[in-house]
Amino acid sequence: MLTFQSLTGLKTGSILWIQVSYGEPAQLSISQQPSNSTGGTPLLFQPRIEVLDLGGARVLNASILVCAALVSEHALKLGYNPMPAQILGTTTVQVVRGFASFTDLVVNVAAHGYYFNFTSIFTTAKTRTRSGSTMVSAHSNHLSSLSSSFSILAGPPSALFVVQQPLTWTFGGQAILRQPSIAVTDAGGNPTSACPFRVSAQISVNGAVSGKLSGNNTAASIASAHTLANEMANFTDLSLDCTGAGYILSFRAALSAGTHSQSTTCNVV
Repeated sequence: MLTFQSLTGLKTGSILWIQVSYGEPAQLSISQQPSNSTGGTPLLFQPRIEVLDLGGARVLNASILVCAALVSEHALKLGYNPMPAQILGTTTVQVVRGFASFTDLVVNVAAHGYYFNFTSIFTTAKTRTRSGSTMVSAHSNHLSSLSSSFSILAGPPSALFVVQQPLTWTFGGQAILRQPSIAVTDAGGNPTSACPFRVSAQISVNGAVSGKLSGNNTAASIASAHTLANEMANFTDLSLDCTGAGYILSFRAALSAGTHSQSTTCNVV
């Protein structure tokens, strides 16, 4: 109850109660900022967005969507990754009790200086009376909020990437033109530091009746493994003996997250 006391000797007055309700959504506030993470893995702390009215009160009955977009124009890349920077996961969520809670956002490319831009576009009805008649019109609203800066670092080794592809054709019995080079990457395709690994090359699809892969210390159709140094395995003398089209070379390595493979195509003339 509010009580008013006159300073001039007049009677006092009181109001039993005043009810203040929240208004329409007017601003987005980031109550939990995104955390740093590693390439291709979900952020440890996922962003949480609060929908507020003009007075700063949380709008409990807001029934709107909030979208997350990655701002990467000024991000400084860490290492070589040919993929464009992308945001993955559920990027549009429904507001519940005034909160939009993201749960699985992922950024692939390692870099410093990323931001998330959160937006909500929705329509509200505006009512006005003119000359005794009531008119209802639709009003478009666009709310946005920019997160604090965060970084994505290279994660643990989890995949192979053919950095240098062999030419799509070569001569039978001669070293493959432009020998393949293999790198170890994290889940986002970023080169990652790792202990030496053994990478083996073999024919996974044979383009000839009995084509064989030969090279340094080759046994049957499997070339000897090359040790990764500085995150790269450089083959130097792989060759295919029989003419054929559609050879597929497969590269395999046992990484900390299991055995992974990558393949490439080569035709022999």
